[in-house]
Amino acid sequence: MPVLAPDHTPTLAGEVASRIVTDLGVPPCPAIVADLIEESRREDPDFPRIGALISHDPGLAAALMKTVNSPFYSVVVKATSVQQALLFLGLRSAVRIVAGLALRHAFPATLAAQTDPVWSHAARLAPLLGYLAQATRRADRDDAYTFGLFRDCGTLLLLCKHGHAYSESLRENGFPHTITLLTLESGLAGTDHAHAGHALAKSWYLPESLCLAIRHHHDGRVLADALPVVNRDARALVALGFLADHILDAQPSPVAQVVWSRWQPQVLGALGLDEADLPDLAEDALAAARDD
Repeated sequence: MPVLAPDHTPTLAGEVASRIVTDLGVPPCPAIVADLIEESRREDPDFPRIGALISHDPGLAAALMKTVNSPFYSVVVKATSVQQALLFLGLRSAVRIVAGLALRHAFPATLAAQTDPVWSHAARLAPLLGYLAQATRRADRDDAYTFGLFRDCGTLLLLCKHGHAYSESLRENGFPHTITLLTLESGLAGTDHAHAGHALAKSWYLPESLCLAIRHHHDGRVLADALPVVNRDARALVALGFLADHILDAQPSPVAQVVWSRWQPQVLGALGLDEADLPDLAEDALAAARDD
């Protein structure tokens, strides 16, 4: 399978996404997520129906309640019903959260040994990104949280398709989460987790800014405005992702250090930060993520 070329136009991006859906067997958007999205797009959404749709899945309802009552949302009064959770969150945020919760159930439990590290990282990344978005005021907090949940979902697709060979390739190369990883993945699978995640996000009807951020989350050119196809919201999410990776990476590899050094000025510029802001911001962000 040939390595996919970078998709710098919307048309090519759509073609690449369609091909990946076929080649990797991207799980279809769950019916409940599709129903919620359809209802949310109505001029007058039916909130009782939306609550009923979520309540029909007890596991999903419980997970939504746990999320809205977590320190991340800092609600004064705890939600005791799905309808209250919808009231506290708002419809758009609720739909994003449900999509993120449904993502985990879209992959077979038999691969838990390989996929659990991905979920664990997403569970740390999402609240960290949400905090950073709020602190910098450069992105919507819920968008950033959702970005954290979905950003590396392409890794799950590659694990499902290529299993042991993919895991061994990562292990042999020290699990690099840099542009180097995309090269390794393309050599093995003919695509990479950024393309694959973009395909899943599009097929699950996530907003275009989130899809673009997932596709380009390793591409520092986005930060330098070198890719006009990437909009401002997506660019901010990519910048937040670079910063979050830097904060979470307590022992960065030499490659990761080079990547951060190369793009640090653009990241800070995109987020309106100075280098002197980083130590306190990182400490506060990590504390917030631990409390979540």
